[in-house]
This record gives sequence, structure tokens and C-alpha cells, in this order.
Amino acid sequence: MTKQRSLSERPTTLKSFVAPDRIKEQIRKLVDESARAILITGQTGTGKTTLSDILAKVLSGKCKEDIVRLNFVTENGIDTVRNLIRKIEYLPSLKRRVFILEEFHAATKQAQEAFLDAIDHPPHDKITFIFTTNQKHKLLKTMLDRCSKIDLPSPSQEVLIEYLKSFGYKDRVAKIAAENSGNSFRASLQAAQDMTNGGDSTKEFEKSDAGYVDKVKAWTILMSKPSLATCKSFMEVCENDFMAIRTFTAFTNDYIAYKVGKSTNPFMNGLFAKADSKLEDLSFPKLCRLASVSTKVYDEAREHGEMFSNRFMSIFVRTE
Repeated sequence: MTKQRSLSERPTTLKSFVAPDRIKEQIRKLVDESARAILITGQTGTGKTTLSDILAKVLSGKCKEDIVRLNFVTENGIDTVRNLIRKIEYLPSLKRRVFILEEFHAATKQAQEAFLDAIDHPPHDKITFIFTTNQKHKLLKTMLDRCSKIDLPSPSQEVLIEYLKSFGYKDRVAKIAAENSGNSFRASLQAAQDMTNGGDSTKEFEKSDAGYVDKVKAWTILMSKPSLATCKSFMEVCENDFMAIRTFTAFTNDYIAYKVGKSTNPFMNGLFAKADSKLEDLSFPKLCRLASVSTKVYDEAREHGEMFSNRFMSIFVRTE
């Protein structure tokens, strides 16, 4: 299995972390001041986890034993919180004890109040709490007041393109991945990896992969206005009849996965998100019928070794 570059190649230093200069200067000041409570906010994929790791590394003196991490989405039970609070009492082995508390908006009111007390009355002065969230409106006002805030902005497409090119991706790959990543560092890096068949940054972008954008556009037109003409247009983009039905079946099933929130391909998700507005009249039951019938037609085409326009058009006739 190919390792996700978004995980394996995250920045590990403040210098390599991608953020506006004003944000970096703010971060340096918080490090110099050994801030007690830091709140990192921003949309998904803007670098909250990466920055919390960098800060913890610097503040703790690179001592892993002094870094404690808890994700409140998966671990928010009262016993877990109590055990964590107890650990606050211990002095650091090196510089500071750092507690990374991710997705803190999922913490209960009781848990937030417990950490408020720890911030106000710490057992010692060698401790820093780093909270992360993309829903800061769910935090207690008193919690917001106690924290030094770092609000990470969503990166522009220009920033994402340069970010991807720093990993060796070609201009066209970087541009398409950036356009379809939802302004997310993580999603753009994963999309670029998906488009280059496993993340080989030195590999030229395959023509068939580059054509995905044009194919999804043609598929969207076909789905919104099925006719012999749009069928033929889709087949021309796919180069031949057999590849057309194969691609149509794959896209339709992938779109269903996207609609139910089970798609794990950020590149295709970005393309489908753009198609949504043009497919508003396509009901989910009909979408499922199209997927089922196209799969049968695809199996028929494989069995007979041929595919014709009238058989492709039959997909839509058989779903009425």
C-alpha cells in the first residue's frame, strides 16, 4: 500500500511550515513567551495538526515523553479526561510538558471547565496546552478568552500550486490538484498522489489521468441531459465505446460513494463537488438504478467483446 504523502511529508519545522509571515511571527512570539494555552483554529486541511506537532516539539525540547495527545472526537469520556488531568501534575523530563488536545469542540462542558481550571491554576509553570478545532463557536467563551489564538487561513490556489511543486509535481498536476482540493493542503497533496499513480513525484502526469477532468465534465453533461448526442460526445472523450461504458460505470459508482460520504479520493470528490449543481434534478434512486444497469451493460460488453452507441444509450432507456 502506498503511504500517503500528506502524512509522511508534513513539515516538521516552523521554517518549512506554510503560512503567512504574520502567522509565523505570531507563532514565534508564543514560543518565546512559552505560552500556557494556545488555540489553533482553521478549516480542515489547513495545517492544525502539523502546527501542533511542530509547537510541541519546540516547546518540549524534542522530548517525546513530555508530549501527550488526545483527540476528543474519539476519546471524550470523563474517565479519559480525569486521567489526563492527573498527568498535568508531573514535571517535564526536559523543558515543558505539552498537551495536544485535538478537535476540542467535541469536549463536553464539564471537560472544558476542567481544563479551564488547569489553565488558571496549573500545578507548575512548565506546562502548555495546545487546543485545535475547526468549530471554535462550540467552545466556552471563557475558554476562548484564556487562549492565545492562531487562526490558520485556507490556502489560495496559488499557494497550493507552489506547495505541490515543492514536492516535485509538474505544473499541470499541481494546478488540477489545487483546483479540486477544497483549499486544503492535505487534500491537494493526496489528490496529486492519486493522479500520479501512487505519488511518484518525478513521473509525468499520464494523459489518461489528465483526461479525468474532461471525462467528468462530459459525464456530467450526459447525466443531466441524456441523449444520443451526449452519449456520442462522452464516447469521443473516452476514445472508444468500451472505455466509455467502463468509465461511465466507474464514475457513476464513485459519485454514489461521494454522495453518501464514503469516497476517499479527494481529487474525484473535488470534481464531483463541481458537478453537483448540474445534477440537482437527478434523484438518488435513479442514480442507483443507472449504476446497476450500467454495470450489467458493462458486463455484457465484456462478454461479447464489443460496445455500440445504441447499447450505451440503452442504459438510460432501461432506467426509465
